[in-house]
Amino acid sequence: MMSGFTYAEFLARRRGRCGLLASFSVLQLPSGVAPIAGATGFRGWSGRQPSAGGDHVFTRYDFLLDASITRCMPTRREPITLTIAASSHDNHSSLHDRGLTGLCFAAARLKPSRPIRTELHSIATNDHTRRRVGLFLDVDGTLLDLAPRPDEVVVPTRTVMVLTRLKNVLDGALALVSGRSIRQLDALFAPLTLPCAGVHGNERRDCMGQMHYLAPDAAQRLDVARALLSRFVETERGLLLEDKRTSLALHFRKRPELAGIVEQQLELAKAQVGEGFRIQESVLVRELVPTVARKGDAVEAFLAEPTFAGRMPVFVGDDVTDLHAFAAVERHGGRAVAVGECVTAPLRLPGPSAVIEWLELLVRTEGRLAS
Repeated sequence: MMSGFTYAEFLARRRGRCGLLASFSVLQLPSGVAPIAGATGFRGWSGRQPSAGGDHVFTRYDFLLDASITRCMPTRREPITLTIAASSHDNHSSLHDRGLTGLCFAAARLKPSRPIRTELHSIATNDHTRRRVGLFLDVDGTLLDLAPRPDEVVVPTRTVMVLTRLKNVLDGALALVSGRSIRQLDALFAPLTLPCAGVHGNERRDCMGQMHYLAPDAAQRLDVARALLSRFVETERGLLLEDKRTSLALHFRKRPELAGIVEQQLELAKAQVGEGFRIQESVLVRELVPTVARKGDAVEAFLAEPTFAGRMPVFVGDDVTDLHAFAAVERHGGRAVAVGECVTAPLRLPGPSAVIEWLELLVRTEGRLAS
């Protein structure tokens, strides 16, 4: 009987460079691996094999199943079961020669992530660079650790304190850009109030406190989808429907095997509400959002305001929903910072605790200079 495995990561080492990323759904066969539509059996698998050109390819299985799925959900073909990262000198044919076939999505060229001690450290400690930064922060998975449910996240006092001080250090050029609604963000970080974009940019509070809505009729138009998805969630245990008024998010963190069914239901809901909505992918979440809502566009709108004008934009995020914002800041000569392992960017921090430490470094350096 062929045995499936849900997550393994091949890391090719050549002078510390990582260049090619691809994902596969596979079964382990005597002759190697073969693509399948999706594996439902979960078992560990580890090993080692030589690769072309003298590289060594290592495989690793993470027995924390939920964490491993969370780390690698870059496409809609789920469950994603295998991530291949080959050296920058490798190509598609060399991957095929190793018995790896069935690309689920096009391989992407990656830039190696630089450690915090280099450019990120310089941004925090160089007086000239730090004072011209415009900082944009995602929330869940970036500032805050993820929780099983959105309403179970914990906001440490330390986080609110560093954001409050950072707002002053950057002369107000600090904004939250989140999938959460602005109302939720204000409740989480109270009493602090910041410029922010909510629901992936569908709503935005600018630096003067004025509200902007891209699709003000979205809440009413989603009524039919709201009813359909509510009935669906009642029939499947472990699912959660998060109603943000202008978007509807289906969380399946506790039931990752239902990814396909979740997407089918969202496609039905999308068809019923008509044009103007899209399905936003995230880690173990699928969301029906207005088509016009994109984080990168929210960043562009902030950069047009006097508070952010002329500054070097830095966006820190952890999920595929942040990629549009990564591209936006890079177009303006800024920096994209990936948190964790789900997405890639030229700069990387390992998790929310490291993000807070970096923000504290920004604040501490300013304090030393002021004294």
